[in-house]
Amino acid sequence: MIERRFSRALSVYDRAATAQNMIIDEFVKMINVRRHYPVVLEIGCGSGNLSRLLSGLDYGRLYLNDICPGVVDVASAKLSGRADFIIGDAEKLDFRSAIGIADLVVSTSVMQWFSDFRGFAEKMHGLLADGGEFIFSSFLPGNFMEIHDVTGKGLDYFTVNELKNILAECGFDVAEANEGEIRLEFRSPVDVLRHIKDTGVNAISGEKWTRGMLSDFTEKYMERYSDSRKLVPLTYRPVYVKAVKSLRKATMPQNIC
Repeated sequence: MIERRFSRALSVYDRAATAQNMIIDEFVKMINVRRHYPVVLEIGCGSGNLSRLLSGLDYGRLYLNDICPGVVDVASAKLSGRADFIIGDAEKLDFRSAIGIADLVVSTSVMQWFSDFRGFAEKMHGLLADGGEFIFSSFLPGNFMEIHDVTGKGLDYFTVNELKNILAECGFDVAEANEGEIRLEFRSPVDVLRHIKDTGVNAISGEKWTRGMLSDFTEKYMERYSDSRKLVPLTYRPVYVKAVKSLRKATMPQNIC
């Protein structure tokens, strides 16, 4: 379902992805552009907006993963350097066999879709070299609060502390965990739904809406959230996390008396 949703949105994603591009702009501040990364992996490259920036880093090999085969042509056109694509579900793929050891793993606006984030974090810890960086953005409770309030539907999100605890338990040192908020405005609730469909970012975007459902949604959304200009908001609550795989501590030989 997720693959179909994002595949359908791929042709219009860049035009609609206002918040996603704002998230990328904030996200890249956590990447050390002066560091050489022998192997870089992006999870969920999508149309390649972050990939374009990654291709400007000092790297040896760049690998781009996504669940949608259609991203290859779209993302490739934005790259300034060479990249290899690994198509498939990131939770199921054996990245270690495909790329060996990674020095930097990045991902924006993807982790909230995973069924087992802890398991994926453990897999990334095993994939990374000592001192390697796992940098990602996801979303916090309160993301799309208006949608959840009106429909009672949406994704479940970890809190910042929950994310930090999971990463620590997986062997990471959390260097940064920063909260954000982006508030977009639309002319109507229907435009909100169109934005969600065109970016594929919420669990309701794959549902079929009857005329009655749409009318009820529009009425409730306008009643609860329209302002004096008759505009309605949609709130994103991103979180930006930089986790570093702890350096192994050398084991000192013990004297045997």
